[in-house]
Amino acid sequence: MPLAELEKMGILKCLITQNADGLHQKAGNKNVIEYHGSLSKLRCDSCGQRFHEDEVDLEKLKKEHRLPPYCRCGGVIKDDGVFFGGPIPSDVLRKSQEAAWNCDLMLVCGT
Repeated sequence: MPLAELEKMGILKCLITQNADGLHQKAGNKNVIEYHGSLSKLRCDSCGQRFHEDEVDLEKLKKEHRLPPYCRCGGVIKDDGVFFGGPIPSDVLRKSQEAAWNCDLMLVCGT
């Protein structure tokens, strides 16, 4: 049975994934924690706010010589992916820990 169906049935409460490609959301899952970030999102390195890639026109900013992009808080907006040696964002770590601590059953799947 697909994970999205289990979520719709109320059996699956949360999905924590290391995948950064958004395939779980495309499959219909709503409550997804992307542990290693998302390749289709950007994140402020100061306040942690996430932006969908469509919200920041990097090409326009490049043509205007206004790179890197800045958040409303003044922080630099960078890609959301967590790469080798990079820290897991504190909000993602906290949400993942809360989900793990509060679950009745955890399935750990993958390679």
